[in-house]
Amino acid sequence: MTIFVEHDVEEREIEPPSKEWPTGKLNIDLNGLEFVIDTCNNLYKKDPPIEMEIVLKTLSEIGFKNKDKKINMAAAADMCNPITTYSGGWKVKMQLACAQLINADILMIDDPTGHLDVKNIVWVTQWLGNFPGSIIATSANTNFMNRMCTHIVDFHERKLRQFKGEKGKVLTQFVETYPEKASYFELSDKNEKWVFPTPGALDGVKSRGKTILKMNDVFFRYPTFEKNTVEHITLTVCMASRVAVVGANGAGKSTAIKLLIGELKPESGVIWRHQNMRLAYVAQHAFHHLEKHLDKTAVEYILWRFAGADDRESLENLSKEELEDDIKLRERPWFICPKSLEVKKCDMSDSKEGKAERAQAVTPEAILNRQKHTKTKKYIYEVKWMNKPLESNTWVERESLLGMGYSKIVNKKDEQEAAAAGLLSKPLTQPGVEKALKDFGLDSESASHQPLASLSHGQKVKVVICASCWQNPHIIILDEPTNYLDRDGLGALVRGLEAFQGGVAIISHNEEFTDSVCTQKWIMEKHPETGAGRLREEGEIKLDGEIEEVQGPDEVYDESGNKIEVKKGKALDPKDMKKMIKDIEKKLKDHKKKNNLSEEEMWELQDKLTEVKSALEGAKAK
Repeated sequence: MTIFVEHDVEEREIEPPSKEWPTGKLNIDLNGLEFVIDTCNNLYKKDPPIEMEIVLKTLSEIGFKNKDKKINMAAAADMCNPITTYSGGWKVKMQLACAQLINADILMIDDPTGHLDVKNIVWVTQWLGNFPGSIIATSANTNFMNRMCTHIVDFHERKLRQFKGEKGKVLTQFVETYPEKASYFELSDKNEKWVFPTPGALDGVKSRGKTILKMNDVFFRYPTFEKNTVEHITLTVCMASRVAVVGANGAGKSTAIKLLIGELKPESGVIWRHQNMRLAYVAQHAFHHLEKHLDKTAVEYILWRFAGADDRESLENLSKEELEDDIKLRERPWFICPKSLEVKKCDMSDSKEGKAERAQAVTPEAILNRQKHTKTKKYIYEVKWMNKPLESNTWVERESLLGMGYSKIVNKKDEQEAAAAGLLSKPLTQPGVEKALKDFGLDSESASHQPLASLSHGQKVKVVICASCWQNPHIIILDEPTNYLDRDGLGALVRGLEAFQGGVAIISHNEEFTDSVCTQKWIMEKHPETGAGRLREEGEIKLDGEIEEVQGPDEVYDESGNKIEVKKGKALDPKDMKKMIKDIEKKLKDHKKKNNLSEEEMWELQDKLTEVKSALEGAKAK
């Protein structure tokens, strides 16, 4: 009997639609125990059928937790929980349990070390080494292949060629025989090159080291969990960040990243991002972006996704739910002050003034435009009020709209503006999209003439990464990007990220890959007492590619030959820097007493303080 194991579980209907399951019950609706029993008995027709006790024993031996029976209590995945809560690594282990229970003769496994942490790579290597049958595996892990394989089957010029070697040396011997396959032992872009787009300028950000995304003391718990999944998460990201997010399977790496990008909402703590920052995120199970578009070509998919200067998938993400905090804030009515034309909170007393203000309460219907106030330098938004004509539109500060409980429409407008800025240099045309896909290693034939359903996993990854980078992001976050890439694609990704001028954060267990790209580590570890994931940082940001302020020429002439005076910014001397540090520290000290700054203003001052102190240290060292 042959069994095929992959990281994504293929959906299969196990019960027809009913009152309890209106769209039918699927195998992915099962918990770990139920999934293994269903797979063995119903898919592979195990005879005699596997019983619950044997499955429980096998999953326990593989390392799954069973909270009810107090088995493996420190493990991240509980066999009694839905498999949708499992990480990719635990899904692989669950399917390997199926292979063991049905006594498979041939095990076909796609990238056995992908999604697995260091500890579990050791485990799966030992498990496969003890497997009594034959194993056919795809892998880009050099050490794994060299250690485990006796044969190499290489796809070369549309033909398969087989090579037999000595176990423990087979890959080395293969490369000695075929030197053109040296990419198995090096990450280079000799055969394939990727070009990431230039991020572009950000308002108020002149240094690649300035923070543009941060989390502060964030806690999160999934609704079905009793305890926190992650806690006390504090981190910062800038355009010079090169971060490897590492940790055991189930430690909370993907959860922390989903909080950072806004896909999940924290129980407590603060997440802040620069209003104009563009972020690209490629999820661990990246193909979900493409599932509804398999009949489209890669070019058609990108043309659909970014039509109208919006990222449809990102906006869908924003429109899913309202924040509980926003709902509470909306309970307090606001009105437009007739004298100042500013929005203010209504007086809630029974006084004549209070009743009059509440009678004039307004509700935002939509945000039409955004601009920066010439004096305050803060963003203001043109608001269309519900049940009022366009002539009644007013400009409202960001903080006021957030205070009214309308962060959703504010964030949506910010995203639209950031997206529009990122698309200025890119034509959304078939040739333009073909060129972008070529920059990520996908040829025009595959891009324009083959439906997504016919592309390989590696080609689909290229499409997803290209689409996520369409708007010229300032930050790229990749969750397990290497799982479906061959060695040439992996080398191209490494060299492409090295040249990228924005920030990078990568979740990956592939140390060869992360060591080639990253200078920092966010290490997720489960706290021994609470069991929640906590983060600690190692390494440092390298600012070799510091963005310098562009200095224009001393003399500029218009097209008629008239000289235009050029005013250049004067560099601060150490005396000015010390004065600026003193002023910023005073403002922050006043804020602690009076709470007179918004969180955004406070963080900007903290970043400025760090920047000026660093510049002062540099000036002293000269």
